[in-house]
Amino acid sequence: MTSKLLLGIGVLAAIVGLTGAVTPGTAAFARPEPAAAKADEAGETVDQLIFANGRVVEGKLISETATQVVFEVRKPRMPAVKTTYEKSEIIEIKRGVAKAASATPATAATPAAPASTMSDESSDKEKKPKREERADAYRIYLVNFKGDFGTDVSETPIGRIFDDADRVFNDLKTVDTPTGKMQVVKDEHRKQNIVLIKIDARTDPRRGFDGIWRTEQLDQRIVKEIFEKGRRVVFWVKDAEGGAAFLPFLSSEIYFTKDGYLGGFGTLDNFDIGDKMVNEKQISLRLGHAEGFAVKGGYGQLGCAIIRAMARKQNWLAVRKSGAGYEFIEREPKEEDGPGWIVLTDDGEGPNKDEKALDGNDVLNLNQEWAQKLGVSKGTADTFDDLVYAMGIDRNYVLLEAKEHGVKGEQIMRDWSRSVEQAESEIRQRPQPGRLWEEYRDVRMPSDLVGMQKAIGRQINILMQIRDRMVRFAEVFDREGQGKAQIDVMIERHKNDLAKVTRALREGGQASPGGGGNSGGGGRPGGGLR
Repeated sequence: MTSKLLLGIGVLAAIVGLTGAVTPGTAAFARPEPAAAKADEAGETVDQLIFANGRVVEGKLISETATQVVFEVRKPRMPAVKTTYEKSEIIEIKRGVAKAASATPATAATPAAPASTMSDESSDKEKKPKREERADAYRIYLVNFKGDFGTDVSETPIGRIFDDADRVFNDLKTVDTPTGKMQVVKDEHRKQNIVLIKIDARTDPRRGFDGIWRTEQLDQRIVKEIFEKGRRVVFWVKDAEGGAAFLPFLSSEIYFTKDGYLGGFGTLDNFDIGDKMVNEKQISLRLGHAEGFAVKGGYGQLGCAIIRAMARKQNWLAVRKSGAGYEFIEREPKEEDGPGWIVLTDDGEGPNKDEKALDGNDVLNLNQEWAQKLGVSKGTADTFDDLVYAMGIDRNYVLLEAKEHGVKGEQIMRDWSRSVEQAESEIRQRPQPGRLWEEYRDVRMPSDLVGMQKAIGRQINILMQIRDRMVRFAEVFDREGQGKAQIDVMIERHKNDLAKVTRALREGGQASPGGGGNSGGGGRPGGGLR
């Protein structure tokens, strides 16, 4: 699509120590290269991780530090998966447990499925063995939010997807509220029925931090689904840049891929309308809106501090391990603060200044490692099976399919993107005029009245087609309605011209229309279109 631009983010490795003295400049959070998967190793014994919630994970212990365990998870008839766990979640590590004693046979109702890689383009094409759907199974509606945020991912397809999820799940009930009747998810289905959104999207980088306004226009339906209807919505972050980075914060359940990235909106210090006091008021206003996403998602004061560090270069953020989580300060650590502080972002001034605006640690951009450490992400997974395992669902789930369950989410997203692209090719004004504007421009105004009448009618018809597409896709092309208003003015002018010509024909006189096309008086609207 001609409007799409990708935000270029440089790659800079970040090596962060978990203990010791202050380590400034260690958290660049650029996208890491995917690690090569290790082959499964057979053995007569297995190691076990026993978690505080009672969960037991079996496999092979790869490495161990004071804070983390790297573990090769093994399940029957599935490839081994190397996973990193926080030690704070583990109550016991058992080594060399007899394999026969630890094995748990799979039930006939839930046969193990091989790990699969989800296609970014169309997950519904993935070939997965059919699962028998148990009554207590988790039901997962997966959809990809991919492309331009606010164009490919917009209000209309989001609304249609959640309507489709309601239809497929068929789990709503009507309740009375102070404002009237509304539909909510039945209590017994709130945990098991899940809308899973894999996000690989970004706003136009030219919008910078102000991409948040586009996100706020999109978030209303998701807010309604989570906080009013009670729908369980989980985000799986591959790439969320600019305004798109705010949306996952609406959910309390976020997961990352191994090369997942969230950020790219740290340009708020560049805001300048000529008055320093007004600048600060506007920056505070924008930060307040941004922090609202973290508050809604339940990420607390640390979540708000993370947003501030992601938004402004001048903001410091340093963290230190404290129990199962991290404590933080938003300034440069001092000697009296004690040891162990890790500087995630500095003020970007003097020797702290990075070469590129969104690389290094002048602003915070989250990768999977620090998203999980700071409590933004609940885990890391590159495949769908890894993800449901990280969610604690294991094998008792059903991925709802297009053919078997009638899921239309991916089709909705594809159809919307194609329709928007087609409309854009017809009504765009620059850099190359679209098809309808070319047709409008090519209308010739003859000298005879009958010819004039037909030509003006043709102009009106073309403008009506342009107006129709602008209204249908207003959220993409004409959010403020200015383009439609200008088209209406042009149509009205042509109608007046047509009335003059028609009257002249009846009276046998002459008319001099002031219409558009090549008659000299039309022109094109100056705003509202990309």
